[in-house]
Amino acid sequence: MTDLAHLNPRHRELIALVELHGHASIEFLAQRLNCSAQTVRRDIRKLCDANVLQRFRGGARIEKPQVRLGYATKQDSQQVEKGRMATLAVSQLQEGEALFLDTGTTCDHVARELLNYRKRLHVVTHNLTAALALAVQHQLFDIHVVGGKVAGRDGALTGSRTIKELASYRLDVAMIAVSGIDAEGYLLDFDSEKIEVKQTMMRHAGRKVLLMGSAKLCQRGIQRVAHLDEFDQVICDLPAPEEIQTLMTYPERWQEAL
Repeated sequence: MTDLAHLNPRHRELIALVELHGHASIEFLAQRLNCSAQTVRRDIRKLCDANVLQRFRGGARIEKPQVRLGYATKQDSQQVEKGRMATLAVSQLQEGEALFLDTGTTCDHVARELLNYRKRLHVVTHNLTAALALAVQHQLFDIHVVGGKVAGRDGALTGSRTIKELASYRLDVAMIAVSGIDAEGYLLDFDSEKIEVKQTMMRHAGRKVLLMGSAKLCQRGIQRVAHLDEFDQVICDLPAPEEIQTLMTYPERWQEAL
């Protein structure tokens, strides 16, 4: 490993920024370090060669083994960012629309944000956590919870019954969450049954919205869910990295939640 004492001040500041956020995009680092994206890429290559950082498409993170985070850990991560994403997603709903809400901590934030939405909605979900949160508004929202087996601590219902019931709906909007993204722009997840649920709802929704925090840009999964281009809107807490934009036919669909 390179002796960190011999790194220049910019390298040390770059490392500090990545440590602070857990990960950082090239654009973000270039702005904070007041240098070009090319310079940041060179710095990242050097620090990756020194086993200090780990590179991902569009940025870097602290070198550590790739692990699947538990639900409790994910609940504690990126709370502010998930809240901003949920606010943006809910703000674009229209009164009377039919919404499918996926599982995951970001979708749980959407459910809580919906409590501030004072218009009528139809909500279909396999997310028990979200359904219980939305029950407070049961007189305003028409809430449908599909059946199935409980698939984990996040309150997700999956299985053949879940798929059959979901396929009977025709919804206006599907809000989908994933675990990561690969080098070709395909969204990834770990659980094949949950992936089948996501794909079913995408097929039966008029507008597909991807909710993907910036932490997911450096995460992976083991199975593909869909490509970025299959979504009508991508909501993230950061602008799309240049490398991600090149993977999208319509990069303007990416929206930053400010």
